[in-house]
Amino acid sequence: DNEMERPGRSRRCGRIRRRETMFMGLLIVLLVTWHLALGRYLEPSAPYVLPQSCSLRTNQGGGTVARSDRDLTPYELADEEVLTGLERLYARYGEELARLRPRARHLCTTLRARDPSYCASDDVESEITYMRIREANVSSVLELAPRAGYSTFFLVAAQAMNGAGGHVHSYDLEDLIDRPLLAQALSPLLAAGGDDHRGGSGVVGEQHDLADIKSAPVAALAYLHTLHVGDARDLFIASPAESAGEAAGSTDAQAGVARFGYIFLDAEHSGPFGRWLGEAILAVAQRAGQRIPASIHDVYHNYFPSEEGVEAVRALGKAPRGLFTVARCRLGDVRWRQVLDARNRGLVKAAAKISGVGLPSGADESGPPQDNPDNGGDDLARQRPPGGVPAAGSMHTGLGNPTLFLEL
Repeated sequence: DNEMERPGRSRRCGRIRRRETMFMGLLIVLLVTWHLALGRYLEPSAPYVLPQSCSLRTNQGGGTVARSDRDLTPYELADEEVLTGLERLYARYGEELARLRPRARHLCTTLRARDPSYCASDDVESEITYMRIREANVSSVLELAPRAGYSTFFLVAAQAMNGAGGHVHSYDLEDLIDRPLLAQALSPLLAAGGDDHRGGSGVVGEQHDLADIKSAPVAALAYLHTLHVGDARDLFIASPAESAGEAAGSTDAQAGVARFGYIFLDAEHSGPFGRWLGEAILAVAQRAGQRIPASIHDVYHNYFPSEEGVEAVRALGKAPRGLFTVARCRLGDVRWRQVLDARNRGLVKAAAKISGVGLPSGADESGPPQDNPDNGGDDLARQRPPGGVPAAGSMHTGLGNPTLFLEL
């Protein structure tokens, strides 16, 4: 009897094992599916209701959005120290911004009439970039990449006001800058800076007076700006030294990056390129120990940052100093209003100094301006909301100021 029962028991045990195996396989499939569903649909949410037109990760503009923001949180929030600093900067440079604003708007509307994708920066982030360069008072600025030159306008304008032979080195894969247009927009500023290292009055030195600037603005612009055409990964190491006349021929990467006193990054928006930016530029500048201010554009089109921004910061190994953003989609409406309040308080303090500001001739907020910009009219009368402060968005709007600012 026992010998006859063994085959039956073996068959029953086999069926039980097969059922157990099928059950375990089904359970694994269910667990994997549940995990993927949680990762996709139950990801962390913002701690507040997102502003209109903002999302966690679906807006386009900055490339792929990162799966996590743990490498940036909580450093990027505009805290009280940041707000106090912004108020101080607007109080110090508000008069300059008032004079710059109509020319920036004129340049922007002209560029967008040619290509709607041009002039892809918002006003508050552009103002902050200008003020940080003015405050740092550096000799050399790195820009990746200028495209049509709207961001270049703010970088060069700041260097023009800094004087002392300041220069902007821009890198791009192609040359799309309309130099006569850019030089014309900057022409009133080219002689506005202090004495330069050649001993002359104004930015362009003793060989050029205001008449020279008006007759040859493109030549005057060359004293402030150089465009290097090609892949920055191949060019930026040696070109700045040769162009600026400092340590010509050097090919040392650390020396090349350390020369720049401000780093402005707005190039290929991808994780791998962000990693290269972090390792080859930001980390090298950080090791120089010179407290170099920097910015990465198009990081916060959404509540979550771009992969480019996360990878760039992650490559530093440790969180940089002064990491913040004024991006509306990241801060939310309450904190965004606090940024605007700080801006307005600073501008109110500067308002007593603001006078005689004009629109370029032919420029009008209702449509593209004419060529040949020149001061005239009353720009502040057009821009001032109640209280006499130029409104954020008076140049252009739509991107939500997605720049990430930091200090290396």
